[in-house]
Amino acid sequence: MTFKHKLSQRLALLKDRRLAIPVAALAAAVVFACETPLPVSSTGGTIADLVISPKNVTLHLNDTVEFTAAAFMSTGDTANVSMTWSSTTGTITDMGTSPNGKQHYGQYKAGKTTGQYKVVATGDPGAVSDTATVNVTLAPVAAVSVTPPTATIVVGATTQLQATTTDSAGNVLTGRTITWSSSNASAATVSGSGLVTGAGTGSATITATSEGQSGTSSLAVSTVPVASVTVSPTSLSLQTGQTGQLTATPKDASGNPLSGRVVTWSSSDTTIAKVSGSGLVTARLGGSATVTATSEGQSGTATVTVTFVPVASVTVSPASASLQVGQTTQLTATPKDASGNPLSGRVVTWASNNTTVATVSGSGLVSAKAAGSATITATSEGQNGTSSITVTQVPVATVTVSPASASVQVGLTVQLSATTKDANGNTLTGRSVTWSSSDTTIAKVSGSGLVTARAAGSAIITATSEGKSGTSAITVTAAPPPGTHTGWYVTTNGSSGGSGTASSPWDFSTALNGGNGKVQPGDTIWVRGGTYTGTYSTNLNGTASAPIIVRAYPLERVTIDANELSNDVFVTHGSYTWYWGFEFTDSDPTRVFSTISSSSRPDVVVNNGTHMKYINMVVHDGGVGFYTYTNMPDVEIYGAIVYNNGWQASDRGHGHGMYLKNDVGPVVARDNVIFNQFGYGVHIYTDGGAGLLNNISAIGNISFDNGSLASTGPSAEIGNLGQPAANNLVITDNMTYVAPSVGGSNMVLGSGNGLTATGNYVVGGDGITQGSWTNATVANNTVIPPNPSQTAVFVRPNAYEPGRAYIAVYNWAGLGAVSVDLSGVLKPGATYAISNVQDLFGTPVATGTYGGGSVSIPITAVPPPVPIGITSLAPSTGPLFNVFVVTSK
Repeated sequence: MTFKHKLSQRLALLKDRRLAIPVAALAAAVVFACETPLPVSSTGGTIADLVISPKNVTLHLNDTVEFTAAAFMSTGDTANVSMTWSSTTGTITDMGTSPNGKQHYGQYKAGKTTGQYKVVATGDPGAVSDTATVNVTLAPVAAVSVTPPTATIVVGATTQLQATTTDSAGNVLTGRTITWSSSNASAATVSGSGLVTGAGTGSATITATSEGQSGTSSLAVSTVPVASVTVSPTSLSLQTGQTGQLTATPKDASGNPLSGRVVTWSSSDTTIAKVSGSGLVTARLGGSATVTATSEGQSGTATVTVTFVPVASVTVSPASASLQVGQTTQLTATPKDASGNPLSGRVVTWASNNTTVATVSGSGLVSAKAAGSATITATSEGQNGTSSITVTQVPVATVTVSPASASVQVGLTVQLSATTKDANGNTLTGRSVTWSSSDTTIAKVSGSGLVTARAAGSAIITATSEGKSGTSAITVTAAPPPGTHTGWYVTTNGSSGGSGTASSPWDFSTALNGGNGKVQPGDTIWVRGGTYTGTYSTNLNGTASAPIIVRAYPLERVTIDANELSNDVFVTHGSYTWYWGFEFTDSDPTRVFSTISSSSRPDVVVNNGTHMKYINMVVHDGGVGFYTYTNMPDVEIYGAIVYNNGWQASDRGHGHGMYLKNDVGPVVARDNVIFNQFGYGVHIYTDGGAGLLNNISAIGNISFDNGSLASTGPSAEIGNLGQPAANNLVITDNMTYVAPSVGGSNMVLGSGNGLTATGNYVVGGDGITQGSWTNATVANNTVIPPNPSQTAVFVRPNAYEPGRAYIAVYNWAGLGAVSVDLSGVLKPGATYAISNVQDLFGTPVATGTYGGGSVSIPITAVPPPVPIGITSLAPSTGPLFNVFVVTSK
């Protein structure tokens, strides 16, 4: 390292004169550590060199830096010389010397352009110099300010923002790149030059960014207010029924149209002309009206003049039409003036002169109901036009009976169904079908296709509709006599550890859940007499050809008594199981509740299985007698006696004899006797989200005075009132009675698609009430008020137990006894007993050995059974009306 370079480094250490140690002393210590400096004129040396420090400097525009320079003798000592400073750009100022005059200081300030420049120090005498290099760079942006900092403009207007960049010392920096952005472009947008445009009402923050630094301006955008509204056209002439379009143009104070403004329309007289929200005017009556368009408090108007043109004629098209039953056609009515010009907007009403043949809707849609002719009339302002409608029945071409063959044991039943079709194979609904048997001693068939096996052998069942027939071959096999079956056994003192034999019986719960795996399809579980206290849940699974039968032992009374309010009495699970001959009750006396609830008293028999039968049950004093879950299809409730079910709440009586619903079906309630509930007898009902009402049938039931135990609330003997509407509802061959003191609804047929209501005998109350149905057959029903003149007797033989039947007697003549033919029920020589169902467990009204022909039954007023927990009774129905059960040995 040269001596000059070392000295330059030492000078660099001395350049900061603001150090605590005096610069002169430090320089003397560093430079003259070995000898004392001599004057230039001293003998022994000349000025040999000059050194400037620092040699290289980088700084920003307008920044300053201090340079130090010293001259040296050839001997290496510092010399006392004068010093001049110069630079190629920027400025350098002489800042003086050190106390001994040997070190010279110059302050350099960078100019306004970047680049590499020179700073030169020159000593005198000798003109010795040295040069330092200065690199001038741009100063970084330290802050960005936007002016104005806040602004307000209207939608569509612009304003120019300015952004100023400064360095850390606050010096303005020019030529810097600036980007602009908006926080809410829907309110305001900004260009690359800072020009802001109002886009929509609202506020936005406009940001200018340079070299990572930002500044903002807050902008509020408001709409240009509406100053006026122009309506075009300013006047409108219309005839009644015509329409005309008005247009409203909001404008600003300068008359410029303003788009996107809300306009409301009104009429000074809507009886003459009404106006829509879009400015469409409809002429209604003769006269004048002012139509006003308003926007932001400013309004414009148009005058509407309406002239009335009366209807002179009405033309209906087509003038005639031919339909088949079930089809529809659309008619169109055209009102015209005296010149034959069509008049629009006129009110047209439609009517049919024969609604049994064809009905017409308010829009002119004609529906064919039955074969025949009808005239459809369209009327407008007193003028009429007509269309002739001819309706023909689609003839039945084939009848198919399903199943085509079946095998059934004596005493059991099988349901057949008949499907009528046209020549194209399309199914025809609502057609009358009659059923017949080739041998009624082997198998008889009801009007609904229910076949009852009576004796071993074969018979052909025929379904006939409009002269066409279909058949099913029925084979009847002998049934094992009661009491001889070597099945499983249950007693009140049985146990879960028993073997299920007569000598080692099970308890009831064990048997109902499969007897520890022993019970198989086709088995019978015999339940011996006595009271089984508690609630039960079953789980048994038979098959279609081998159901499991759970049956009360013949001639023994089996009672299941819940004696509680917490759980439903008898809940069945599984499939293909028959429950037969049990009495169900709940002896808990609580029947009146202060709260409103649909489940205050437990339900009795609850079906939660598929392909189930409930045969000849007695169900009383529970909540709901029978309840079916909506997702469990194929259920039959047959031959039950159901009474005194339900409870009283603060709003009404709750609890029905049967509460039926199903998504698929079939659910069949057949040949049951239902009376004196707090609610409905048979309630076919559901509501939103709680299932459907599909393929439900009530056939041959006797239902009377249901709802009579409740102090308030609606009821009916048989009612369909659910939502959604029912599909394929069958209500046939039922017998009802409503005592004059009870009154109210009797048979209620709600609404839906596919109704068959035939052969019903309905007495008292409101008779039959019917809602809206499509594909409905309602025929051959007898609806009479109480107390007609002629006695009527109905006998319903039991399909499962030969020698058992129900008898309904309408004793309008007030007879002390009626003679009833029981040849279809009893065999000669059979021992029989006849009991009033309202005194079921009392003394029979008639007993004996059947000798054939008719049996005389005494008719008296029997007090109805007393409900558990309350003292009030339903009214006595006798001697005007009584129901009896026939049993035999």
